[in-house]
Amino acid sequence: MVWNKLDTKTLTGTADEIVTDIIEVKKCLQIISNVLASGIMDYQQRFGNTTIDTADNYARRQTLNGAIATSAPRSNIDEGSTATATPHMMVSNVINLSSNEKLVQTLFVNAGSLGAGNPPNVSITYGKWTNTSNQIDILNVYNSQAGDYATGSNVSVFGTD
Repeated sequence: MVWNKLDTKTLTGTADEIVTDIIEVKKCLQIISNVLASGIMDYQQRFGNTTIDTADNYARRQTLNGAIATSAPRSNIDEGSTATATPHMMVSNVINLSSNEKLVQTLFVNAGSLGAGNPPNVSITYGKWTNTSNQIDILNVYNSQAGDYATGSNVSVFGTD
């Protein structure tokens, strides 16, 4: 199985969203993000085919430092958030078959409080986009909080069949 880089976006200024170009459709996607926060921020994903789907066509189950939360229907897959300007790393795996709901598994880690005595914050999210007629060919990572994604924040998308 050969993985190809389909797109990468790096912010040259602060922003509340990172949107990929239209990517080549693949059955399996991996989304790797390094988000630098300039304050309070969250990390949410939306998918689409040519345009981003902003309707309530998503659901998720999440554990955040061991606590479990579920929500559906919703207009995104909320992966994690922070109240401090700490770096974040996210890795999402997506099954992208046109006739099936798109299943998403994401590991979200942020540094949390500084120092060796403070472990990082961790969440694992299992989500889905309920579209069963198209494959994902565009994605949007966005922040709905008061802070921003800082310069240098990056999203890369890889794919394979």
